[in-house]
Amino acid sequence: MLFAQINIDELKQTIWLIVLEAANLQRMQVADPINLEADSRGGLIHTPKYPDNMSVLVAYEWDTGPIDQLSLSGDLYSFLDHLERGRRRLSNGGFGYVLKAHGVQT
Repeated sequence: MLFAQINIDELKQTIWLIVLEAANLQRMQVADPINLEADSRGGLIHTPKYPDNMSVLVAYEWDTGPIDQLSLSGDLYSFLDHLERGRRRLSNGGFGYVLKAHGVQT
């Protein structure tokens, strides 16, 4: 699993990025959860720099080679574009998600 807290100062935005890998999903299928703890408890999560403009991006990558290379390049926008390559765009320019558990499209 990859976790990163990204602060985009020009947008005054904080993103918590979580990238799950195949081994993470296999562990979770047998009730072995992933815990993300605050830094005050010895974990990775710091207080967000921009808490009023914060988002959490959760992605899955079966092959981490491309994201490893993108993270080394330092090109944040290409890295995020790669993770969001399957996102469905709506006609209004926004993004759409289908929440299957509740049968609601947002």
